[in-house]
Amino acid sequence: MEREFLDELRKKLEEKGIASEKIIEKYQRRFRLGREAQMTDEEIIDLLGGVDSIVEKYVSEEKNAEKEPVFEEPAEQKKKIVLDLAYFSEFSIDSVPGSDISFDVEEEALKYVKTEITNSGASIQSINKLKFWNRQNREFSGTMHIGEDALIEMIKIQNVSGDVRSKILKSDAIVITNTSGDFTIDGLSAKEVKITNVSGDFEVEKIASDQLTISTVSGGIELGIVVGGQANLNTVSGDIKIEMAKIDACTADTVSGDITIESADISEENIKTNAVAGHVSISGKAQKSLSAKLKDVFSELF
Repeated sequence: MEREFLDELRKKLEEKGIASEKIIEKYQRRFRLGREAQMTDEEIIDLLGGVDSIVEKYVSEEKNAEKEPVFEEPAEQKKKIVLDLAYFSEFSIDSVPGSDISFDVEEEALKYVKTEITNSGASIQSINKLKFWNRQNREFSGTMHIGEDALIEMIKIQNVSGDVRSKILKSDAIVITNTSGDFTIDGLSAKEVKITNVSGDFEVEKIASDQLTISTVSGGIELGIVVGGQANLNTVSGDIKIEMAKIDACTADTVSGDITIESADISEENIKTNAVAGHVSISGKAQKSLSAKLKDVFSELF
């Protein structure tokens, strides 16, 4: 059914004068991800919507683009987001309709940090270099709003001793460093995800990534569902726990902490472990439960 669906989509897009190559590639990837989630073609198509509704969406986008004056800037470029959250005791990242990015930050905090939004991205940078012990006395809070349709090339976040809550983040690459903080994320979707945790607590409900790297020292990392390609898990005296994983390969290295995957769908020959004083446990898959939850990941992250 995939071929028929994509052939019909290509034909109707071209009939409307819309370039189809990149759109077809996008939906080919979605079919692949759906199958990784143990979904049938019928279930995938039901989530994607009918061909006519997809074509209507792109026709509407073309018409809106035609209304733009010729002197307007070209199509939106991918953005980079860089956040230094060392001065924040609380920070949240939420999703809003559209493609805009904005900040809500306490006025007092702007004595110590600079927020910036440009065509190329958005950032929070420290401008008042206090000593670390003095930073912790700052009780600032802030929020970042990211449009659901924003095109993001990279998200880089550094958190020190703060309480960070985030909705689903989507980007080509996501790099997060958490030191002594409490970091909770609804979901991550990126080709490459790198998480480094030192003496803090880190939780993510869902991750979809071709290349996932997780490292922790003394802190705990808990992941719900992980879907994708290669996962590299490294711990020194901290624990890494994954509820369910459907990935191509996994490398797990521990010095004195524990690495646990409770339900894993990974070929045995693609699992490599190395434990000095810690423990690595990767259990067999609970297929029915795993498949149902992976469908939820597919529908939310893609």
